[in-house]
Amino acid sequence: MAAQADVSAGLETENFAVPERNLNLGELDFTSDDFWLDEVDVHIQENLEDDIVKEALNKGVDLRQYSKEIEQDLLKVENESVQDYIKESQNIASLHKQIAACDTILEVGWFFLWCYNPMSELHVLGKG
Repeated sequence: MAAQADVSAGLETENFAVPERNLNLGELDFTSDDFWLDEVDVHIQENLEDDIVKEALNKGVDLRQYSKEIEQDLLKVENESVQDYIKESQNIASLHKQIAACDTILEVGWFFLWCYNPMSELHVLGKG
């Protein structure tokens, strides 16, 4: 108990100054004179002029609840989309193999064209 009191007493007397850092946050620096809340007002006004938002406000819809419902709908659509990708995974893998085979054929074809080109180094060396 005495050791703990000594430690806490030492903490009270020490100066734990945080060194000042010169970070350039650019547009993220909301403490600078360049940060204006006018942009926020513009976005709020744009949202208030949106037809869907106007309709929801006129009907007295709780926008928080509405946004949660939209978020749930988006999550459902996202999950369905992932399921579609999973269903198509075999087709995607097959397509990948076909593309890789075509690439190989094209590489071999270009190699033979290069080898048998009368101006290629191999052709000139073979005649020499």
